[in-house]
Amino acid sequence: MEKKVVVENTLKPYIEFLEESGYDVHKLYKNENASRIESTKYDGVVVSSTKSIPIKRNSKLNVPIIEAEGKTPKEVLDILITSHDNGMR
Repeated sequence: MEKKVVVENTLKPYIEFLEESGYDVHKLYKNENASRIESTKYDGVVVSSTKSIPIKRNSKLNVPIIEAEGKTPKEVLDILITSHDNGMR
């Protein structure tokens, strides 16, 4: 299955790292397109901070919402892999 992730558009180093790691990265522009995210299509959602983007209110999401603040792109990738391996998707 193809690896897909949604990443806040301002997180360029994370976008680049995840693309280089084989992910199909879709960009989230603040909270404008958050309501269109279908959890069955993605392995996770990466945002700078859950405080700046109130994405948790979107009840359709059943994927990890990863806060990039304080984490390296590699740490975010590890969280995605672990969540996927544990059957969260």
